[in-house]
Amino acid sequence: MRKTITTLLLSILSIPVFCNIRLPRWESATGIDGLTTCTFKVQGEFPPFTYSLKQVEAAPYASKYNTQGGLSETFPDVPAGKYILTVSDRLYHKVEFPIEIRCEFDLKTNDDTIVVNVPCNGGSEGIDIPLSPAENDFLIVKSTINNYGSGGTNHSVAKTNHEVRITSKPNFPLAKIVTDEEGKLVYHLTGDINSEGDRLTYELECQEIRKEASIVIQFKMEKPRIKEIELNRNTATLIVEGGSPDYTFLINDSIENHSGKVYNLPFGQYTATVIDSKGCKSESKNFFINKEIYPSLFFTPNGDGINDTWQIMNIEEYKKYKIQIIDRRGVTLKEYINEYIPWDGTYNGTDMPSTDYWFIMTSDETDQDFCGHFTLLRGGE
Repeated sequence: MRKTITTLLLSILSIPVFCNIRLPRWESATGIDGLTTCTFKVQGEFPPFTYSLKQVEAAPYASKYNTQGGLSETFPDVPAGKYILTVSDRLYHKVEFPIEIRCEFDLKTNDDTIVVNVPCNGGSEGIDIPLSPAENDFLIVKSTINNYGSGGTNHSVAKTNHEVRITSKPNFPLAKIVTDEEGKLVYHLTGDINSEGDRLTYELECQEIRKEASIVIQFKMEKPRIKEIELNRNTATLIVEGGSPDYTFLINDSIENHSGKVYNLPFGQYTATVIDSKGCKSESKNFFINKEIYPSLFFTPNGDGINDTWQIMNIEEYKKYKIQIIDRRGVTLKEYINEYIPWDGTYNGTDMPSTDYWFIMTSDETDQDFCGHFTLLRGGE
């Protein structure tokens, strides 16, 4: 098994002995098989040193370890357990160090999600969806090495897909789990899709640990979608994405159009849908065509009979509304409810000065508010 190696440098207090051989630090790296590579950094006055690592007690589920000796300070593939490290220098001084290696495993499982595009009008029969259980699952190894009072810990993390077993059948009746020519699991559709997705449960076992996780399969119908509807007075332009061009545009299921731009729509609410070349139909989207009003941009209340009042053309199209005229300080100068009498440019009987003014119109008959500004002009100002 390929190992994921991380190295952790551990510092401990020097251990004084009569011959001055000491073990101030060591390095360790543990793979996902739970075997640790130990490198002991011995110091002393009379190198070279010889090393021997003898297993005193094996940890549960750990393999036995044969004693090694020689000039190498590195001991590979050491299982968890208790050991005696014996170090000798060239003058035959010998020191024994008690060592304990502990190893803990954990499985981190995460649900996998697979999004599959399928035809909206049949044709999904025979589609194979490769399954990759445990693709996002990890084996975590925590290895602790101690010299009876001093020690340290390192972690190794590796993706794992050992001993995966699907434990549930597809919820979608027209599907089954099969194995392809390469021995990989496949979600095979035996009919046309009529659901939004499926969920499978699998069991993962590694290093005596068992956990469950899920594979979520989401079916995404390949059909058109109305992204946006642009309105310009009585004209609606439908912006569409997805599906298969060319498109047929339907307004209230009666007005048919192939350009996506519909002109001269009367006031009112509409429902738009789109059908692509394969007959796949979009979700409906509503929009509203408002009654247009045309407020004057300016007026000149000078008594000459021309533009003496501020007019709102087409206001008679609305039966229920409220109009407010506001100055630049936010003061409401005039308010009209359900009846508009063209404003003469006065407030409480006083002529208002030449400047810009604002209006706000609200109505239950439309889905938007109208607002804007206009200019009052007086001669001589």
